[in-house]
Amino acid sequence: MKKQDVYYRIIVGGDVGSPIYDKIVNEITREMNALELCPKDFLRVDTVQGTPGIDLPHDGCTVGLWIGTPDKKVGHEEPKWLDELLGHGVPFLVVFHSQENFRDEIPKPLHHINGCPVHETSRIVETLLGLLHLLPSDRRAFISYCRKESVGVARQLFEALAHKGFNVYLDTASTRPGVDFQKTISSRLNEDDVFVLLDTPGINDSRWVQEEIAWINRFGTGVFRIIWPDVTDRRAGFEEPHELDDEQLEQSDGTEPSENRRIREDILEGIIKKIERLRIRSIHLRRSQIVENFLTVVNSHNKNLPGDVIEYRFGAFNDIWIKKRNNNTVCVRASTRQPNAIHLHQAHKEEKRPPTQWSRKTVECNIMKLLYDPTGYHAEHQEHLKWLHDHLRDLPVQTLRLNAVSDWLKEL
Repeated sequence: MKKQDVYYRIIVGGDVGSPIYDKIVNEITREMNALELCPKDFLRVDTVQGTPGIDLPHDGCTVGLWIGTPDKKVGHEEPKWLDELLGHGVPFLVVFHSQENFRDEIPKPLHHINGCPVHETSRIVETLLGLLHLLPSDRRAFISYCRKESVGVARQLFEALAHKGFNVYLDTASTRPGVDFQKTISSRLNEDDVFVLLDTPGINDSRWVQEEIAWINRFGTGVFRIIWPDVTDRRAGFEEPHELDDEQLEQSDGTEPSENRRIREDILEGIIKKIERLRIRSIHLRRSQIVENFLTVVNSHNKNLPGDVIEYRFGAFNDIWIKKRNNNTVCVRASTRQPNAIHLHQAHKEEKRPPTQWSRKTVECNIMKLLYDPTGYHAEHQEHLKWLHDHLRDLPVQTLRLNAVSDWLKEL
């Protein structure tokens, strides 16, 4: 897939000709416009009716939406493409008219999902935005720069990204005096979707920038590198470069220091679009890495312990359901953020239903695990998570380190 083809995507089935379909799409479009995120550039809405094959983007954020039809049973052809989407772990939202007729309006593969009534448009839109990672709390970026060389561009990017709804980290604006800087950056870099490096000639001499680069190399965060005209070094591992030339920087009249120069506004607009596309890929890839590593351990367990085989299915909202032969069942959710008590509480409030292939009479799920990769976590953050795990063992939602999955599966 070409990088410019990356987008936020909604695949819609069911009653796509209904007024509620138009209302949902219009509201999503309005919310994206409010973020100054042009839907024409970044949103794709596909309607599907009985198509057996789905063209799934590998680098984008995709969600499914089913709109039920009142007084009409769903056709048998619909699950063909639903099974494909669910098999790829695509999260789904279902919208229904009548709770009494829910199973007639909604196809069987989606019966395990707790739906939204058609009249709760704001809840539907908010849920879709959350699944697409477009809520303001989800949009996070980190700007790394050398203050004596690029403070003007750093402030310019901070303002532009904040205007687009990003929660942006910039040292002069985001860190209070007296705060442990190393602990702050390790926490933020683990939480952020995009790392923007202002690559000026002197950053190799900046202790803080070098620490930030060292930290970011431990995570799967997308990296966007803005390269100054005099920089010739090509850094290995950096995903997305944008090379500036003197014409792309505002010309100084000689009265202001060179570090206050800014990028021309027409150039800046293109850079912001590139950062947004990188964010989409970064979200997808970070989650995919955790899920793939988890399933690798599960498959290894099944190969080495054939008498203790674990079955797994993807559920709604990117959950992975695993079940042993004794019907012990756990819902596992991959977290690309550092889990904390708030995340546990939020996960606990969400209804969890096993896949329809498993009989609910024989499957009981009393616990949910938030799966995370502890690589690069600051010692204090690891201590916090250990405390949560050790002292909140009886809670229905618990944390699970990726490097502890193998032992945990044997004990399940």
